[in-house]
Amino acid sequence: MDVPGVALFVHTGSGADAQLHIGFAKDSTACAQDVSGDYTMIHTGLGNNENFGMYRSDANFISISHSDFGFDTADSNLTQTLAYRTGTPSSVLTNDGCVDGVRTRGLGGGETIRSMMTASGLFVLDFPAGQGGLISFKTSNAATLADFANKSFGGISFPDNSNPEPISATSGAVSGNNITLSATINGVSESLDINALGIAATASNPTYPDFNVAPAGYPANALAIDYATPTNIPGLFKIDNPSDNGRVIIAAMLFNDKVIAVGMVYNLRNTGDTNPATGNPFETEGLYNTGNFLLFEK
Repeated sequence: MDVPGVALFVHTGSGADAQLHIGFAKDSTACAQDVSGDYTMIHTGLGNNENFGMYRSDANFISISHSDFGFDTADSNLTQTLAYRTGTPSSVLTNDGCVDGVRTRGLGGGETIRSMMTASGLFVLDFPAGQGGLISFKTSNAATLADFANKSFGGISFPDNSNPEPISATSGAVSGNNITLSATINGVSESLDINALGIAATASNPTYPDFNVAPAGYPANALAIDYATPTNIPGLFKIDNPSDNGRVIIAAMLFNDKVIAVGMVYNLRNTGDTNPATGNPFETEGLYNTGNFLLFEK
């Protein structure tokens, strides 16, 4: 699948030999760009309990601050609670250079991360092995709910229990605080709603947490001065009326007046389930990332 100016997806092989290759269109001047600003982000990486948030960077991605949010609930049928999961909110990274638009930065302890500003404005970060990464965009590029209205989308999903799955979807008009989304995921139809984080959802068992409340620990983060709760982070949405217990957070931006959306699905996993990031059972029961997906406006 070709998304002009954004990404190219190539699927090769079949069965156990199947592989999906993803290439983002790189910004050729990325090494020289001033990347200072605030970024809305979605965490990638299956089995991760840090799911979304934001970060602030200086001009060369050396001095950064970030906030990371996840979910807490010991029972999949209860109302979920929002968790603040940032251990060290501010860091000064080691500058290990930039080659062909890819910045390499040291975290300390021998670990490195790599970041790339894409031609579309997506900022892709790769963490050390087994820790996933981030897909983010400047808050000034954030989409609004109205940007989703009356559109057609294509995309791909990466669940933790199967091979990558194709997505096609069409959206309706804005109705109050919602937009309907008719999606087909790997041949299965879903009738969904898109709404902003702060809007009460109808989904129950489990119920989404209250995103209008700052979770414990977050008010001490410097980013909380400008983004007091997750509802204040631009470009974040949720999916309502899913057909299963999975709950979905989306970060969406505009590129050439078209929507690019990155999402994550989280579910309850217990110590009898295998963490795909490690190949071992989860050490603690909780709500974890069980899949990511990309949606592109056609």
